[in-house]
Amino acid sequence: VGVELDAGEVAVVEQQARLLVEESYKEMQESRQSLEEESEAFFAAMQRGLLESGEERDRLAVQVVRDVTHLISSGAALEPLNHPDEAFRESASLWETFTRSAAEAFQTVSPHRFLQKGWVHQSMFYIWYPSVAREVMMLRRSAGWDTWRPLLVESQVGGPPLIDTSLLDHFLEDQDDSPLSSSNLIHQVFHLNVLRSVANFSTKDASLIVEFGGGYGCLCEAIHRGGFNGTYVIL
Repeated sequence: VGVELDAGEVAVVEQQARLLVEESYKEMQESRQSLEEESEAFFAAMQRGLLESGEERDRLAVQVVRDVTHLISSGAALEPLNHPDEAFRESASLWETFTRSAAEAFQTVSPHRFLQKGWVHQSMFYIWYPSVAREVMMLRRSAGWDTWRPLLVESQVGGPPLIDTSLLDHFLEDQDDSPLSSSNLIHQVFHLNVLRSVANFSTKDASLIVEFGGGYGCLCEAIHRGGFNGTYVIL
């Protein structure tokens, strides 16, 4: 993508990335008790109807819980497992465990911190630290850094594990403009950088984007923050 990296610097940054990723997950595990307490309070308030007229984030969280509960109880979430095509069923079965784990999580864990559950990290949250290290280095050294930097600022929705990107390329003098981000958001923004570098195309110039397998919406959110105003379809 037009950026050359020094092998020695890459090795150092990869080691730092490993430590940062491990630290972020350690902090996430240590906050498990507070997550349990928050979840208990959330569902108690939901049962009492105290969130119906509360903040928008609470109203949306309640709606997510209800929608997931309906999908599971109605059987709609697992309908693909009964598809007449064998190949289709085999593909769908790979996601059955994740589907059931997600359903259980959203019915027992506060949606405000759903990104701290294992099923997300096993299925749709990128954490391979060697790649994350290289991706941060390439983004920081690319001609489009001013464009990518604001997109790397991670949302607090879902409580994603955060890492300090300024610690992932300390060979550069200016570290003040490196935001807190997550390994998954870094990975998604890096893809946008590749698209621009290789195809000379910016998503903000598109009128329609179709994403196959949108995960929890990380790429979609980044693209919209990058100035996209068209129609975004997730299949």
